[in-house]
Amino acid sequence: MKTTKRTTILLLGLLYICTTITLAGCGSSKDALSDIDYEEVVAEEAPDVASEAEEPVAESAGAPLTENMPVDNRKFIKNLDVDMQTKDFDKTTSSIATMVTEIGGYIEQSNISGNSLNYESDYSGDAYNPRSASYVLRIPVDKLDTVADKLSTLGNVTNRSERVEDVTANYADIERRLETLRVQEERLLAILKTADELEYIITLEKELSEVRYEIESYTINLKGLDNKISYSFVNIRVSEVIEYDDVRVAPPTFGTRIANGFSTSIRAIADFGQALVVVLVTIIPFLVVWGGIITLLIVGIIKCKKAYRKKHPKVLRTQTEAEPMPKVEQEK
Repeated sequence: MKTTKRTTILLLGLLYICTTITLAGCGSSKDALSDIDYEEVVAEEAPDVASEAEEPVAESAGAPLTENMPVDNRKFIKNLDVDMQTKDFDKTTSSIATMVTEIGGYIEQSNISGNSLNYESDYSGDAYNPRSASYVLRIPVDKLDTVADKLSTLGNVTNRSERVEDVTANYADIERRLETLRVQEERLLAILKTADELEYIITLEKELSEVRYEIESYTINLKGLDNKISYSFVNIRVSEVIEYDDVRVAPPTFGTRIANGFSTSIRAIADFGQALVVVLVTIIPFLVVWGGIITLLIVGIIKCKKAYRKKHPKVLRTQTEAEPMPKVEQEK
C-alpha cells in the first residue's frame, strides 16, 4: 500500500514538471512568432511567387514557349473591313440586320446619316446629301467567310480587307500569371490559418486582398481576349448611290476605253437632259403665278379704260375733233 502511494506521488510530480516545461515552451514560441517578419515568411513560403509577380507580362518567360505552338492551338483575333455601295439602301440595311441575327452574331454599333434619294429634287451641289451607314458587327469566327460572301450579294463591294492579330503569347502570359497568383492566394490562406496575432492577421489579409484584386483583373482581361477571339469584328460602311462605281481588277483595253468613253458621254447627255427638265419643271410654277398676275393686270387696265370711255364720251369726242387734219386733206 505504501509503495503504491509513493508511485502515485512520483508520477504526479513528473506530470507537473512536464506540464510546466510544455507551457514555458509554448510561451516562448508565441513570443518568437510575434517577432517574425511577415515579408520574410511570405518570401520563404513562396519565393518564386514573389519574384514572378514583379515581372511584367510582356517580358515573361512564357512568351517564347508559344513560338513553336501549332496553328490549331494559337489564339487569333480576326477583323473584316468592307466598303460597299447600294442602290436600295433600305433593303441592304435591313438584310444586314437579318443576316447578323441568323448567324448568331450581334450589332455592337451602328449609325445611319444623310437624306433619301427622294428627299430633294435638286441633286446638284450641296442640295443632295446621300445616305450612308456604318456598322460594327460581332460575328462568330467560324461564320466570317459566310458574312463576307453574303455582303457581296447585297451591293457593290468597293473594298474588302482582313486583319489577323496573333495574341497567343499574351494569352499564355495571362494564364501563367493567373496560375501563379492562385498559388500565392492558397499559400497566404494557409499562413493566415496559423496566425494568431492581430497585426499579423491584418497584414496577411491586406496582401491577400491585393492578390485577389490582381486575379480579378487578369481574369477580366482573359475573358475579354476570349470574346475577341470567339467573335470577330466586322466593320461595314454602306453608301447609297444612283449608279455603281466601276471596280476594275485589270487595266482596261483600248476597246473598253472607247466603250467607257461613249457610255460616259451618253450618261452626261442624259444627266444634262434630266437637269434641263428639272429646271423647266421648277420654273413652271413661277410662270403660272406671274403669268396669271400679269394677265389680271392687263385685263383690269382694259376694263378700266372702257368704263372711263363710257362715263366721259364728250371729252373723248372733243379731243378727237381738236386733232389736226392730215396734210393730204388740207391740200385738197
